[in-house]
Amino acid sequence: MAAQKDRSRKKNEVDNEDENDALCFQDVMKNAQQEYAAEEFAANAFFELANVPWVKYRIDEKYIRIRQDQQEACGKHTGGIVWETSFLLLNYLRQRYIRTPSSDAEKRGKRKSYPCGKTVLEVGAGCGLLGLGIRYSQLAKRVILTETDEVLPNLQQNVRRNYDQTPKSDPTKEKVRVCCLDWTRYKEDCEASSIEPHSVDMIVGTDVVFSTRFVHPLLETLRYLAHS
Repeated sequence: MAAQKDRSRKKNEVDNEDENDALCFQDVMKNAQQEYAAEEFAANAFFELANVPWVKYRIDEKYIRIRQDQQEACGKHTGGIVWETSFLLLNYLRQRYIRTPSSDAEKRGKRKSYPCGKTVLEVGAGCGLLGLGIRYSQLAKRVILTETDEVLPNLQQNVRRNYDQTPKSDPTKEKVRVCCLDWTRYKEDCEASSIEPHSVDMIVGTDVVFSTRFVHPLLETLRYLAHS
């Protein structure tokens, strides 16, 4: 028992050290632009980001810190790293919907609406960067991050690490939720997580299909969740 606790303690220490050394997306992209030719910098930057245990994304003066589960991703699933399209879609949504306040009064004012809708659901959330970034940026009132069973542990840890919220008696009221959603049993999983049909304002997902056999189940899932 003592040896097990010691191993756990050492693992946590290593994780904390790695987290402190997390590569920042914006910094890596900037450095790559300076170091590589125009047609090469993006590929080199994303290769670097995909091959480290921790990455982070800067929003204003804060960071979303993400642990990548590379060992599991190589052997069991594709949700263990932050795919480049997650970074890019988050960048696009922030640039599309967020503008700099033009006056002190506007800075003090509270946002009355959410550009992406009250409820955004991410399919194939993986490590959670995109969904967390949407909520961090206040693009949606609530965000539901969904994944299959084998990806959930790392996703849940990343959400807890970045978004501290008091559990509510009604989980559907939480600002960030993690739910199991297998597209081949979407009705059962949605019912278990109290996700109502046609209740989602926006559905996002990046690099979620790597086999043609999942295309039809995904489309059925999207039809079930989206507003009619």
